[in-house]
Amino acid sequence: MQRYDRLVRYHIYRISKSRCLADPHWLEAIASETWSGFVERCRTTSGEAIDSVPALLSRITRNRSISALRRVIGTEQTQSLDAETGTIDQNLSADEDQQPSVVAERLELLEFLRESLSDLEEADRSICDELPLIMERRWKEAGKRLGMSESTLRSRWQVILGKLQRTLAKKTGENIAPKASWSDL
Repeated sequence: MQRYDRLVRYHIYRISKSRCLADPHWLEAIASETWSGFVERCRTTSGEAIDSVPALLSRITRNRSISALRRVIGTEQTQSLDAETGTIDQNLSADEDQQPSVVAERLELLEFLRESLSDLEEADRSICDELPLIMERRWKEAGKRLGMSESTLRSRWQVILGKLQRTLAKKTGENIAPKASWSDL
């Protein structure tokens, strides 16, 4: 559950972003439904091996999120929601980002990233521990927690990103273009 909970929450947020922003408990409720559905699915297969856990979780998450939106909004309005009221119209389409193979590739890339993080020096890993603050651009707060200035943290963060990009490029065999934000992974 710890390994895939972020994937589940990412899909819920992506499918029902405005609902997540409007109701702080929405994400947690749908995540609980998803994990219940996963356990239910595991019980009903009784010994059958699951081909791809990420793909199964993605599908369950998508179905539970859409069902919850339909319950809240109503079936007839679900297909015509615009970006202001729910944006599931564009997210219901089977775009590339939601395909199980793409999700599996991203999870594999995350595994490479996890290995790359473990290869970093202890000081660099401590900076990575403050990733949530860094990703939210709360440099001062992250710097204060780490006992360094904001400018030092920013420059060390750029060095760490460079190291991670080079390591990932070696492990995956492809050149990974610098990202504006590593939260896209």
